Amino acid sequence: MTGLYAGICGRWHIEPLSHQAEKRAEMHKRISLDRLFLPIESGIAGLNKKNLSLLMASMVFSSVWLMITTEAPFTGYLSYLGASDLQYGVMMSLPYLGAAFQLIGARLLERAHLKTKLYRCAGILKGFLWTAVGLLPLFHGCLDPIVFAMILCVGAAMFGALVNMTLTTLLGIVVPGGILGRYLSGRSRVGTAANLVFGLVVSLLLDHLLAPYNYVVVFSFAGLCCMADALIVGKVQELPANGLSKAAPKPIRAGRLLKDRAFRRYVGFWVAWNFSYYLASPFNAKYCLGPLGMSFTQFTVCCNYLYYAITLCSLPFWGSFIDRFGCRKTIYVAFSGIGAVGCLWLFAKPGQMLVPVLFYGLGGTVWCVVELLNQHMMISQTPEEGRQQYVAVYSTCALVLGQGMATLAGGVVMGAIHGWIGEGRLPVAGLALDKYQLLFILASFLRFFVILFLAPRLQEREKA
Repeated sequence: MTGLYAGICGRWHIEPLSHQAEKRAEMHKRISLDRLFLPIESGIAGLNKKNLSLLMASMVFSSVWLMITTEAPFTGYLSYLGASDLQYGVMMSLPYLGAAFQLIGARLLERAHLKTKLYRCAGILKGFLWTAVGLLPLFHGCLDPIVFAMILCVGAAMFGALVNMTLTTLLGIVVPGGILGRYLSGRSRVGTAANLVFGLVVSLLLDHLLAPYNYVVVFSFAGLCCMADALIVGKVQELPANGLSKAAPKPIRAGRLLKDRAFRRYVGFWVAWNFSYYLASPFNAKYCLGPLGMSFTQFTVCCNYLYYAITLCSLPFWGSFIDRFGCRKTIYVAFSGIGAVGCLWLFAKPGQMLVPVLFYGLGGTVWCVVELLNQHMMISQTPEEGRQQYVAVYSTCALVLGQGMATLAGGVVMGAIHGWIGEGRLPVAGLALDKYQLLFILASFLRFFVILFLAPRLQEREKA
């Protein structure tokens, strides 16, 4: 019977059913999300592949939450509440200042098999707090929305610190070192694609719904995304066989970590770079939505969508570039581009969108490298044993002293310049610059300083 079936298939050129099933499975494999965004190689299968896919899928929701709470929607929300430049700087710095809570969270992570539970609990609570932030305008007559927004953001920042540290530890456990750069770039592409899908919806809601109900809807959605991210990552199963011991590791003191020269230089570089980068970057959207007169929809379509599209195309290149040439050479190339792109603001004028479009378009080719390198180096430059404590020390220094203090300093500098020239312009080298442009140029100068004098001191550990 088997021979007759084989003869018929050969006579009429019909493929056996088993071969057809194999081809269908192969075709499904080609078009699956894993093949698009996940660099699957030999030796990655079963439970670990499932964990990689879960961490990839969670990026959809975490990126949408991040887009709402740190970019144009949050900028517009603070403007609606009447925040000054200094208050704006304080509010934008709170998520980074909350990173100091990671020193306490590192002790919780020392217990085995607590990581996913901690991520789930902290993420859900963070989502509730961001939902409450969006509800504040409904109680405008009963309380000061700026003060209560600060209090809620402090709480959300504390839980966010636990989430970020736990995620970095999980990535270091689950992702094989040989594909780390490509995996992180694939994960960033998933987040960028999610922002492309949801960014326009959010901007249309903000432009067409009446305030404050537009912010209530958008920030409630951000809270739900945060909770969904926590629930997905909560399904990741830890793998003690990948080098983790079931016993709690011996605590490592922060002073001992800072005696590690390579780690100390790594932390010092990121403190300086984060300060130069975040001194001005939180004010990019504020400048476009304020003095340049762009609407939420114009900003999303002409700036964010262009940035996301170019980022999607750039991330695979940078992921492979890091794996091939290492982090230091990537810093020289990409970070120099970031400093050069910042100089475009010199030519911005109210009512003209050319400079913002060029800024976000060219920025899409290099900005994505900052977070990619940050995560890559945090994993590759720290040993697996006691990694949560390394991450806690790094985050406390780089996020608090770098990003947090830079954003706060940006608000202070903006306030000082406003007190000096008001809403007028200052003639510099034949150009009339407003307060935003002066801040942007100062930040670009600091970025080139960091690249020239601190990047050469970085030491790269050998890949695992």
